[in-house]
Amino acid sequence: MPAVERQRLETDLLDMVSEDVDGLADVLLDLSHRIHANPELGLAERKASAWCAELLSSEGFAVTRPVAGMETAFRARRGSGRPVLAFLAEYDALPGVGHACGHNIIAAAAVGAGVALARVLDRAGLDGTVLVDGTPAEETSGGKLPMIDEGLYRDVDVALSMHPDTRDTAGGTCLAVKTLAFAFTGRAAHAAAEPEKGVNALDAVIQTYNNINALRQHTRPDVRIHGIITHGGQAPNIVPDYARAEFYVRSAHLDHHKEVLEKVRNCARGAALATGARLEMTEEPTFEPIRENAVLCRLALEVMRAFGLDAEDCSGRCSMGSTDFGNVSQVVPAIAPTFKIAPLTVACHHKDFADAAASADGDAAVLVAAKVLAVMGARLVLEPDLLRAVRAEFERK
Repeated sequence: MPAVERQRLETDLLDMVSEDVDGLADVLLDLSHRIHANPELGLAERKASAWCAELLSSEGFAVTRPVAGMETAFRARRGSGRPVLAFLAEYDALPGVGHACGHNIIAAAAVGAGVALARVLDRAGLDGTVLVDGTPAEETSGGKLPMIDEGLYRDVDVALSMHPDTRDTAGGTCLAVKTLAFAFTGRAAHAAAEPEKGVNALDAVIQTYNNINALRQHTRPDVRIHGIITHGGQAPNIVPDYARAEFYVRSAHLDHHKEVLEKVRNCARGAALATGARLEMTEEPTFEPIRENAVLCRLALEVMRAFGLDAEDCSGRCSMGSTDFGNVSQVVPAIAPTFKIAPLTVACHHKDFADAAASADGDAAVLVAAKVLAVMGARLVLEPDLLRAVRAEFERK
């Protein structure tokens, strides 16, 4: 493409993408609201996954389902050649509070961005492959991890996503997290007549909890350890022969995270030794911190502000949440700007945030996020030097 024509296309990008996304508005908002009204937990997002895949298929994307051994994961592909840009959709809900993390917005925005970018590339006759990945179970086991292990991001140049929030931001990292489950097996006995014959598994869980509470005083400020008792016995007059607790262990730095994890494991080991209960530990893979990319952050802020958002640069800051998007960012340049859908007083994972995810502000976030992500993708296609700078920044870190 001649330089003059390329420069004109760059100038027209905002208008072109806006026109495409606005033309898709009814379809995208219907998708967002349907997912919101039908909350599905991780790895069970059959409706949400199918709805996203069907819409992409209708727009000429070749859709592969299932992916990486997960029924509700998919990859949609349109176009050919490099660069390869992936938009990541999430659509799992939370137990009890539905879409209180706004994943219905993430799904609709990713689909909208992918479709809009694919249309722009087609009209301009530009090479480039657009991927939209349906990534299940972000709230639980982390569907992106088996997709990484399957090699799905080996040939991706940049991965883009978004997250609803109480602020418009770009940049920053997050905490690493690992799930640890401690199951204790004791010996049942009559709690009044023959307590001496029992081994109390619930005592082992409670002692683990107390040990971890004591540990918290001696951890760094970025460390978070929180958990629940998932099983505590059958009846008060039976010494519990089985009890189980589950904990999330978080930290901003992977090296320190490993140290804290071993201390938490020792909390459970000590409880088993003290009570005589047998301990079985199970662990989920680690969600890693987001690997920041300063070039992508500057691009996101520039495009967000071009669309009228007063976006805040959060480079170098660490949010207290965790996400499997962090693992993607460790293998390919990636960024997920946040888009405001609720006031600062509203807490994520609360029912009020779920309400906001289907509100007028939530709908506005779907559309503006789709536009921002699509324009970012188009800029990366049109500006080879920008794409090279993104890669150089990724390799530098």
